[in-house]
Amino acid sequence: MDDKEQLEALQKIMNSSRADLITADMIAAVQEAQKQYDRKKMGELLGAIYANVTQAAGGMPLDIPDDETFGKKLGWLLKEEHSDKTILDFLAQTERNFAKPAMENVSAYAANLGLIKEVVREMQGRDTCAWCRERAGIWNPYDANIYGVWGRHAGCDCKIYIRYVTADEEAEE
Repeated sequence: MDDKEQLEALQKIMNSSRADLITADMIAAVQEAQKQYDRKKMGELLGAIYANVTQAAGGMPLDIPDDETFGKKLGWLLKEEHSDKTILDFLAQTERNFAKPAMENVSAYAANLGLIKEVVREMQGRDTCAWCRERAGIWNPYDANIYGVWGRHAGCDCKIYIRYVTADEEAEE
């Protein structure tokens, strides 16, 4: 996987809608595990999400939760039944959190190579929260990492994407 393919694979995770990241089968698997209080099934599901991010990251470091953090995620999901939307938000947020450090690293690396021009965060909803409003705009790739532009929260609908350096811009340099 070349640098641009890796960026695009990670960007897809960071910017896809929750429904594109998390399938109905995954939500059903969580609900089944909740009914049976099946920690193993829940762990396998979170492991599959992590494996998806690992493949997209292509060797870049990921946010690997320690045993206590992972256990808290499992416990929160298993302690009670949650709505489909809550499960969807939680799983999508978990996948994005896994991918965020790799996205920051690969975008900084690509900026060093002259592939990335800027990172853009656009607000999509009418009631965008203050945290997202602070991060909306056009960012230098390094500043985007420092100020948490790649960060997401459950229910976040911001669009975050990369503007690549074009062939014309390369010729100007």
